[in-house]
Amino acid sequence: MKTLIRIASFTTLILLFSIVAMAQDKERNTAQISVGLGNNQYSNLFSTEYEQGLVARLSLKMTANERARLALAFQYDRNCLGCDFKQDTYAFGPELDVNVIGKRVALFGHALFGLQTSYNHDRVFSRTYGGGVKVFLGNVFFVPGEINYRRVEGSPETVQLFVVRVGGRF
Repeated sequence: MKTLIRIASFTTLILLFSIVAMAQDKERNTAQISVGLGNNQYSNLFSTEYEQGLVARLSLKMTANERARLALAFQYDRNCLGCDFKQDTYAFGPELDVNVIGKRVALFGHALFGLQTSYNHDRVFSRTYGGGVKVFLGNVFFVPGEINYRRVEGSPETVQLFVVRVGGRF
């Protein structure tokens, strides 16, 4: 029994060292996590309404080269922070970053698909298409402008969502 425990411990130790060694080789652009504020614009025939909300995004690299990065993005956002009727949107889809000024500035675009839900337990399908600019400062990045167009099933109008985010890459 002692021999089996020693073999298992030795194997676990070797596996741990190899994982740590492989982690040293990884590029720090494997995952990007960011949070920010969003301004939702709802337009109908008679008026335009604005609501502020929170946005959180996780972007996991699928493939990359010197010029472009293709990732799978997961986004959560909450509309209308000060309202009684809050809506949450959970979406995921592809995101493409293209470096335009070295590795400091990148243009990105995404197509996110998911569900919009409220506290009345209704769920509807939503599609979000958008893009913007990322500015990288080491491991930290800032999105000074991102515009999204969201179409919600059963709703006649398109929602425009302007987002400003800050995050880190790992």
